[in-house]
Amino acid sequence: MSAEIIDFRTAHRAPVAVATVVRTRSQRALTTTAKNLRLRQKRFEVWRRADAAMDYWHARLKLADAARRAAREGMPEACSHPEVNQEARGAILKSYREALREQLLTPAPDLASVNWKRANSKDLWVIDLKKERLDQVIADDLAFLAAHPTRKARKVEQA
Repeated sequence: MSAEIIDFRTAHRAPVAVATVVRTRSQRALTTTAKNLRLRQKRFEVWRRADAAMDYWHARLKLADAARRAAREGMPEACSHPEVNQEARGAILKSYREALREQLLTPAPDLASVNWKRANSKDLWVIDLKKERLDQVIADDLAFLAAHPTRKARKVEQA
């Protein structure tokens, strides 16, 4: 048996700067799926903001109506809310309709959002939106989603 000592140390290497590593990673070519994901994520951020605005104004309108009804019924809980007169309610309703219109015109990030647009496309005259315009927006959304799939379709081999 030999008692030979093997030196596994290599020459001293200078540490690689973190910026170099990050730059190298970002220079790598992205796959088509990764590019599509990033495009959809950008759309989702815009969609989420529009959805939050619409949801806020809808909840604000429902709260004003609920507080008004509770006050009319003489509920003591309603006293903690300021009274919303008809003019103020009209302003809230106008803001809600504008937010709904904006969300319908916002590019959809996925098929569920397109389906939401279709389901909420009734009474377009109330939000001053023509059906032809919404149909064109939905067609554009579907074209984008078809051009930027979430994954590549696998080829099915026929036997």
